[in-house]
Order: sequence, then C-alpha cells, then structure tokens
Amino acid sequence: NATMLRLARHFPQRRPGSVGDDGLATYVAAQLRGDGFNPTTDVFSARTADGTRVLENVMGVRAGQGSGSIVVVSHRDALTSPSTAGLSGTAAMLELARVLSGRNQQHTIVLASTSGSVGAAGAARLVQSLPGPVDAVIVLGDLAGTSVRQPVIVPWSDGQQLAPPTLRNTVASALTTEAGLPSNGDGLGGQFARLATPVTSSEQAPFNAAGDPSVLLSLSSEQGPTTGEPTRPAQINSLGRTVLRTITALDNGPPVPAPSSYLMLAGKVVPAWAVRILVLFLILPVLGATVDGLA
Repeated sequence: NATMLRLARHFPQRRPGSVGDDGLATYVAAQLRGDGFNPTTDVFSARTADGTRVLENVMGVRAGQGSGSIVVVSHRDALTSPSTAGLSGTAAMLELARVLSGRNQQHTIVLASTSGSVGAAGAARLVQSLPGPVDAVIVLGDLAGTSVRQPVIVPWSDGQQLAPPTLRNTVASALTTEAGLPSNGDGLGGQFARLATPVTSSEQAPFNAAGDPSVLLSLSSEQGPTTGEPTRPAQINSLGRTVLRTITALDNGPPVPAPSSYLMLAGKVVPAWAVRILVLFLILPVLGATVDGLA
C-alpha cells in the first residue's frame, strides 16, 4: 500500500506515452534490476485512447531452474489523475519482485510493466517478446478498490479461446484463502454470448488469443476502478498474497493446458463441440417442421 501511494504522489499524470508514464517505466526497470531481475525495455508506436503514441514496455526476467515461464503483467498508464487504485497492480508486482528475489523457482519468472491499457496495445506487443514456452500469465488489474464486481477472475479473449479451468481454479483457490473472496463466473447466457461475440477490452485477451493461458485478476473486473474510487490498504495486501500463492502453486504444479473453447455448467466443463452438437439437435426439429410446412 505504501508503494502504491508513493507512486501516485510521484507519478500522478500517466497518460499513455506521457512524461509521467515513461518516468514510471524507468523507475520500474530500476527496481526490477535491484531485485535481481534482468530488465529490458521495448519502445514502439501503437494506437491508444490519445491516438498514436510512442509507448514503452518493461520486462524483468529471473531465470528458473527448469523450463517454462510464469508471467505477471501490470499496466502503469491511466487516463485520469492520480488513479491510485490503477497503480495497485504495479505496486504489487514490485513487491513480488522483492519477495521472489530470494527464492529459487523451477519456472522462469517474468514481471512486465505495460502501457496503452485501453485497447491492450502494450499487452498485444508483449505477447511477441515473451520468453517461451509460457505456462501461465496473470494480469494484475485493480487490487485495492473498495468495491468488488464479479467476475474478479476474467478468463476471456478476443477469440473463442479462454483460460483453462486449471488456471482459473488455481487463482480462485488462492483468492479465497488469502482474501476470503469468491470468484463467480458469468452465467450460462453470458457465456453463450461471450462465445458468440468474443469481444473483451482487458489485457488478458491477447495472451489467450495467442495460446498463452491468461487471466485478469481485478476487484473491478474488466471495467477497472472508477475515477476517484478510494483504496483499502488491507485489500492490496491480501491480493498481493493471492498472486504470490498462485505463483507458488503454478511453479510446483502440473503444466497448465492451453486456452480452449468451453462452457462451465454446474461446475462441470462442457467443451464447445458438445455445445455445437446440442444446438444442432435443437435446430433439427425446427428445420424438419419448416421443410414439412413448405412441402
């Protein structure tokens, strides 16, 4: 919490590609280097809410003893000032760097700070530069807001693939243990609508679409914190522990499957092909009646 408030004081103006946004990128790179991560920067042009801007991604890598990587992503830009809750992901990521610097991990740990969050320009660029293979991506959103909007764990992409149940359940278990919060997914109707019209604006989307299993962890779901929303110090602490517990579980657990297309029904996974067959059987009687009526 202290880190989040300090960042908000020092970098209140952080519109994508601005002096404040770039200044915070430099600060994040220095902090990652001090905690034993090897930081690199990627400067690129992309469309943002302010038009085409020159943006910067920062990626810190700490090699593991085995293969595969676990990626934690947080954006640092904001369209309003100071957007304190919007910095909670960056603050939690920097604290993770400090804690993980003293640990031996099987997986390579990648901590990434992006810009251009509206439209996910930074995340889409990051997909192209991640060291593979990628086992899981955890995108940090609002970790300090006072209100909770479901789903807190967002699995969707801008295609029909979504994060596998293994990753969703791992994060949900850690969330319940550390923060005492449930993670309620979309209802059946909402899931059908998502698969029929796969549109989402949040930053886990490009990773899932590229085949890297990814979820967004955010108290305000895909919408993000409202302007001027107060923050809760205890909330960011418990959500930070949630991310740390998730990383530990993923590092010691079995491989995470790739994103796929499915529905959740009464806690059971229904593959998309089974849904298509069901829809076909529902359509056949109507089609038969139509043909009979025309005859």
